[in-house]
Amino acid sequence: MDLSRYFFTNLCTLLALTYLAGLINKNLLPRVSPKRREIFFVTGAILGGWTSMFFGLRLDESVLFDLRFIPLIAAPLFVSRPLSIFLIGIGIGVTRLTFGLQTASWVGFVNMVILGIVCALVHEWLRRNGRSQLTRMAVLIAVINVVNVVDIAVLGVIEPAVYLWQIASRTLPLSLVLSAFFTWVLWDLREDYRSREELQLINHRLEEQVKISGEKTEELIRTQSALEEKARLLTETNRYKSEFLANMSHELRTPLNSLLILSQLLKDNRNHTLLPEEVQYASLIHSSGNDLLHLINDILDLSKVEAGKMEMHYGEVNVNELPFLMKRAFDPMARQKGLSFFVSRDADVPDIVYTDGQRLQQILKNLLSNAFKFTESGSVTFRVSLAEKPGEISAHEVGGGVLGWLKFVISDTGIGISPDKLTLVFEAFQQADGTTSRRYGGTGLGLSISKQFAQLLGGHIELRSREEEGSTFTFFLPLLEVPAEEAIVLPPAALPSGSKPALPPSASASPAALLSQSEGPKAKVLIVDDDRRNLLSLQAILKDQPYHVLVAYNGREGLESLRRHPDVRLVLMDIMMPEMNGLDAIRHLRRNPRLKDLPVIAVSAQAMEGDREKCLMAGATDYISKPLEPDRLLRLMKKRLAPA
Repeated sequence: MDLSRYFFTNLCTLLALTYLAGLINKNLLPRVSPKRREIFFVTGAILGGWTSMFFGLRLDESVLFDLRFIPLIAAPLFVSRPLSIFLIGIGIGVTRLTFGLQTASWVGFVNMVILGIVCALVHEWLRRNGRSQLTRMAVLIAVINVVNVVDIAVLGVIEPAVYLWQIASRTLPLSLVLSAFFTWVLWDLREDYRSREELQLINHRLEEQVKISGEKTEELIRTQSALEEKARLLTETNRYKSEFLANMSHELRTPLNSLLILSQLLKDNRNHTLLPEEVQYASLIHSSGNDLLHLINDILDLSKVEAGKMEMHYGEVNVNELPFLMKRAFDPMARQKGLSFFVSRDADVPDIVYTDGQRLQQILKNLLSNAFKFTESGSVTFRVSLAEKPGEISAHEVGGGVLGWLKFVISDTGIGISPDKLTLVFEAFQQADGTTSRRYGGTGLGLSISKQFAQLLGGHIELRSREEEGSTFTFFLPLLEVPAEEAIVLPPAALPSGSKPALPPSASASPAALLSQSEGPKAKVLIVDDDRRNLLSLQAILKDQPYHVLVAYNGREGLESLRRHPDVRLVLMDIMMPEMNGLDAIRHLRRNPRLKDLPVIAVSAQAMEGDREKCLMAGATDYISKPLEPDRLLRLMKKRLAPA
């Protein structure tokens, strides 16, 4: 018997079928579900076992020797469920019956069923015990081959002794070797298959990522286009805003010019035709016009900087006279507030510097005005000196035509600024105290414009401050090597952060001295307002009316005045005031049973939707907005003072 030739033929057949199955799996079943793929493997193993029988060794018409059990050994490489392994054994056994229903065929069927059971149980036991795949396959090769020999010896039609000594002694070693070889080939095929699947999975993921990346790229392009469009619209909007501010400022300056000139003529009273009281009215008009002009100038400057149209006119500036100019400009304010004002200039400071003198003075006046505004006691100091060392210049370096640095230091003993507000005060229209009850007023433009001008001059402003101790602003100005011979336009710096211009009070006279004191019994009227100009305007309206006017400068003083003067018949209450605003004052007086029916007319510049309702809900009897119409105010007062 040439068993080697038949067994080798069996093995080649199985390998050919395995290769064919691999091609089918690779090309026809790449996206089949795992369950269907397992069915394909079970069917292929049964087909392989059945095919091997066609090339087996026939001892007679019923006895057949072949390697039909090898696909059962290799099955655990591709299927993991015990039931699937068992089904492969049964399936191969059933195909044995297709060669006839003799005793040998049934023995072959029973043998494959037993081998299927043994293979499934042994593989599951080894898997649960944590054995490696290599160990499991080696054990299965040995067990299945041995059990196969035992089954044939016990159940077969050949005498056991003859089979064991003459046949099994030759077939067992050969089947062990061929089983191991076939299993090794399938092992390698499976690893190649797994590598291919992993590569396919990786490729699939890469394709998904490329797709997602492409979608994100398109989305980024769309977003970028949208941002560019918004940036264009924003630039255009800013340009329109700057043009609007510039045009409006110009249009407002034209009538202001006449107002200031005529009010100045009236204030001078050269013909002595006006009463002192009338001259004071003219002074108030002129001062208010100047305040408005300063505000318009600030807004115009800011719009020019934003539009990049601010021109710096360089020339010789006498530094020696700057301290005297500042002293002369702010001494009246210092005396009015009871503050000490110190100015000094170091001896080594050059007499002449090349810069824009107008913008330099504007920066210094804004900083000094700010210092006086927020200082209620103590002193303000102005000092001019050279920067002692480059380290004081922060990020700016001496060079590029800059010979050194001049520094202007403005220190005060005022309220100071909290650390979290140090940058906020340099933002346009921002203040450290932005609430309605802020005590100091201002539009929040002065520091913003000063910082912009400092940057346009090539310098910068530093701020150090501690709450309740004071603030120190240091303006660093570069000492240029060569003066500019003509006006130059510098590119605009980024819009800074900034804040409040502080203008000196426009009216210094006490309104109490100007109120009429007519003889005879008059109804007492209390005016509560923190703005002296508003008080004077109301006094002018009520001058010839049968009212005796009392004045308070904030809500707290108003309540105290009502306590001292229980015969007050009517209150004109401003809303935005320091210490205690008008709404809080109205609420407090309404809690007093004696004052719950006292007529209170809310007088406010807040004329937005809902402001009237706020005043009435707080307890005001009536509401009237600024600017006031005298006739309307008088009618309203007469109505509230009329006997019930």
